[in-house]
Amino acid sequence: MNRCLGALPLLVALPLTCTAQGVPVELVAKLTVSGDAGTHLLGSYVALDGDVAYAGAQLYDARLTNEGSGFLFDTATGAQLDKLLAPVRKSHDRFGAGDLDGDFVLIGANGDDELGQSAGAAYLFNTVSSGPPIKLYASDADRGDSFGSVVAISQSVALVGAYNTRSGGSAYLFDAETGVEQTRLTPDDQESGDRFGDAVAIDRGIALVGAVGAGDRGDFSGAAYLFDVDTGLQLSKLTAPDGAIGDYFGHSVAIDGSVALVGAWRDDDKGSAYLFDVETGNLLHKLQAFEPLLTQQFGWSVSISGGIAAVGAPDDFGSGNGTGAAYLFDVATGTQLAKVSPADGVSGDDFGRAVAISGSSLLVGSRSEEPGLGIGSAYLYRLVPEPASALLAMLAVCGTLLGRRS
Repeated sequence: MNRCLGALPLLVALPLTCTAQGVPVELVAKLTVSGDAGTHLLGSYVALDGDVAYAGAQLYDARLTNEGSGFLFDTATGAQLDKLLAPVRKSHDRFGAGDLDGDFVLIGANGDDELGQSAGAAYLFNTVSSGPPIKLYASDADRGDSFGSVVAISQSVALVGAYNTRSGGSAYLFDAETGVEQTRLTPDDQESGDRFGDAVAIDRGIALVGAVGAGDRGDFSGAAYLFDVDTGLQLSKLTAPDGAIGDYFGHSVAIDGSVALVGAWRDDDKGSAYLFDVETGNLLHKLQAFEPLLTQQFGWSVSISGGIAAVGAPDDFGSGNGTGAAYLFDVATGTQLAKVSPADGVSGDDFGRAVAISGSSLLVGSRSEEPGLGIGSAYLYRLVPEPASALLAMLAVCGTLLGRRS
């Protein structure tokens, strides 16, 4: 293969290499929060929208009782913009799973016990309103449901997962303006133990819900389901063509327009992610790391935006044993574009436990930074320049250099 100098995966902090398979990525800021000592797990959840980044710290609180907090940051500077808290804070609420869209920030608290122990709740914040957030509950809430373990929001529609209901899990759609529940989503072939609602995503009127426990009698081969938001009707069921027992397909999901992305972090004990056509349900590409390692958990987290897919591998050998990494892929071709690891990473950081990509911004959670303490952080990167422009520029330069050699 003809190739200019440089490794295929492009690591952060390395100079731009001349390769057709690489996107330059630069660190904008390392997002941290100051204050109380103890375990925070900042970066357990991350999200991006426009010029705002979100990082959830599910165990962060002043009294060290696992209440949880959410933080907003400026994507241009990394400066903290706000700290979001539940109006009534209680021990073990585990407030922190979050997403944002426009003026709305949606944060789950799966340990909330107002309707039963760990029945769960979620909160809708309006960043331009001075009023309190709207608290969301499931209409059929029961103890142990874990409603609010995962959340997603798009175009004034909020989606909340509750993977532990007695039926095998549920997901709920709410009007973000009013907080009114619109629809309860369940799959047509649901069985107890499916863990439907273990992961959720929503975009342009389509909801995507993961069910890692799905399979023959709950064998955890996994599945993911597409739904029409307006009608609540199931559109298709997504499964891995090469799926096997224990793959955990559906542990992470993302959707952007006509493309869905589903992670299977235990596939072949090394992990993978799958790209599907939303309209047909057909598989487009299976994504795997260029140099897979047995312990990397590739596919634990996924995100997709503007033709670029991001996949987290929190146990990857990045800059140390188990530091973690995030990988970028071209959606159209399935080609790996970059591998990102923190320059200051050490073993056990859990970098890649959560990923989010939007436009030219990439946000990666590193929830166990400072192993043993679990302080956590999130790393904000910029793809420079825009992905498509970068690829075209590098292809042009490589083509010119190769032409001179001939």
